[in-house]
Amino acid sequence: MNINAIKIRLVLYAALIISAGGFLSYVSGSAAPLALLSAAAALAYFMFAGQIAKKREETAKNIGALGETIETLRADFDNLRGEKDKLGYILNNIGDGIFVADENKSIALINAAAREIFNVTPDIINKNINYLSNNKTLADAVVQCADSAKSAIFEIFISGGIYSVTVKRLPGAKLTMAALSDVTESRENAKRREEFFANASHELKTPLTAIKGFNELTALNNKAEGLNKYINGIERETGRMLSLIGDMLKLSELESARGLNPVPVSLARIADEAREATAVAAAEKSISFNIDGDAAIMAEPEHIYELVKNLIENAVRYNYQNGGVAVVITPARLVITDTGIGVSPDDQSRIFERFYRVEKSRSQKNGNGGTGLGLAIVKHICALYGWRLSLKSRPGAGTEITVEFGA
Repeated sequence: MNINAIKIRLVLYAALIISAGGFLSYVSGSAAPLALLSAAAALAYFMFAGQIAKKREETAKNIGALGETIETLRADFDNLRGEKDKLGYILNNIGDGIFVADENKSIALINAAAREIFNVTPDIINKNINYLSNNKTLADAVVQCADSAKSAIFEIFISGGIYSVTVKRLPGAKLTMAALSDVTESRENAKRREEFFANASHELKTPLTAIKGFNELTALNNKAEGLNKYINGIERETGRMLSLIGDMLKLSELESARGLNPVPVSLARIADEAREATAVAAAEKSISFNIDGDAAIMAEPEHIYELVKNLIENAVRYNYQNGGVAVVITPARLVITDTGIGVSPDDQSRIFERFYRVEKSRSQKNGNGGTGLGLAIVKHICALYGWRLSLKSRPGAGTEITVEFGA
């Protein structure tokens, strides 16, 4: 009951009491009833006046609490506005382009770097993603992520530059974010390194081939027994250098590969050819081979041969005497396991880097080590076809390398 209702009820009660008192005074011819009823009216007034005061006090408290709530909300809004201003400042002063699309594939947010990349104005907000760019790869990735939360990482050429793009769904929201990083300079530097790599390798191969040929002629015409160790040394070192240059050229070709011409290739046949290529080294250590299964993989034959051969060569090179190598083939994966020296956890993250060897002293012993490029070649072939490469190993307990096709 509010205060106005109490006041109205008080007036009505007082009027009723006074009227009743007047009537009784008239009937009885005495003023006593009127005095009595007037006292009752005064008592009623004071009773209702207490309720009025109590209601006023409650109303004052409620108004005070409401005021505090309003002040708290105002402070919260001010904090949110401040956080929004900070976020906007950060977004507009980072080098990467960032934009966010909502569930309707409309632009919800875009920073200054992204506006510059796409050459758009701030009024792009709330417009469809297709108004931002006509790049189909980018638009498809954003739409797919918005519909199915599938993230994507790819590169696009736009506005005269190369950009690495990451598209992902923001957690806890129906928003899709795309971040664009300018990688033009790094890609151009990588291209220059690849060209130098290839040119230097070609230039070195010619004189080394000539030296190897002259050394072979010297060996045929040599009559002095004391020269044999030098001739053999030249033969061994030129052979290692030519192997290294050959691997460098293969790696350069893989890095510069643009178009592929895959055909069905029998993995069992390739594994058997790679086993024959390593037969001499395997026989020296009495290493047993087992090839199980077969599958036709879509790839260029040279690529799949290089991949399998390098994996088997490593399995033999870093194996123990009387060890074993097992090759398991299914349509989904290729698994090559050896019983060799294994790879320590510290080395496993770097095993596929160029020129990295697990045990440099052992790999160099008697000139028996590889070029240090074999597993780098394997990694590049897998990257070229989108295959997944993984390694499991323990020191002294062997190594298992798995190539998953179509990953």
